[in-house]
Amino acid sequence: SDLDPEGVALALNNLGDLSRQNGELDAAKLNYEQAMSTAKQNDNKSAQAYVLSGLGDVLRDRGELVAARKSYEESLALRKQLGEKQTIAETQVSLAEVSIEEHAAADAEVMLRGCKKQFHEEHQADDELSASVALTSALLAQGKNAEAEAELQRMRALAASSQNRLGRLQYELASGRTEDR
Repeated sequence: SDLDPEGVALALNNLGDLSRQNGELDAAKLNYEQAMSTAKQNDNKSAQAYVLSGLGDVLRDRGELVAARKSYEESLALRKQLGEKQTIAETQVSLAEVSIEEHAAADAEVMLRGCKKQFHEEHQADDELSASVALTSALLAQGKNAEAEAELQRMRALAASSQNRLGRLQYELASGRTEDR
C-alpha cells in the first residue's frame, strides 16, 4: 500500500477526536482503537500516546473511570519516555480530572497546582486555563470555597488572554459553578 502509516494513524486519531466532539462515543472508540493498531504496527510511540489520551477522554465520557485512568497512565508513561514535557502536563490534567470524579480531589489539587505552574512558566495560557478550571473543581469538591473563588479571579485574567473561545467558555462555566456554592 502507498498509504503513509503515520498519516493513517493521525487521520484515525483525528476522526476519533471529531466523533467524540460530536458525542459519537462508540465511533470515537472504534477510531481510536484502529489508530492504536496502526501506531503499534509502526512502533510510533508518540502517536500511541495521543491515541491513548483520546481514548481516555472517551472512556471518561462514558463513565468508565478505571479504564480511563489506565489509558491516561499508559499515555503518560509513553510521554515521559519520549520526554514530551508539554503533553506530560496535559495528560496529568486529565488524570487529575479522573481523580476528582473518583473523589480524590486532594490528590488532584496537588497535581493540578504543578501543571498550572508549568503552563504558566511556559506561557501556555490556554492550558493553564484548563488546569485552573480543573483546580477550581478540585477545590470545590473539598469545600475550599474561598480558595476556589481566588482561583476564579486568577482565571478571569487567563480567560481574557485566551486565544480560543473554549477557554473563555470554560471560565464562564467555572464562574457559574462557584456562584452556585
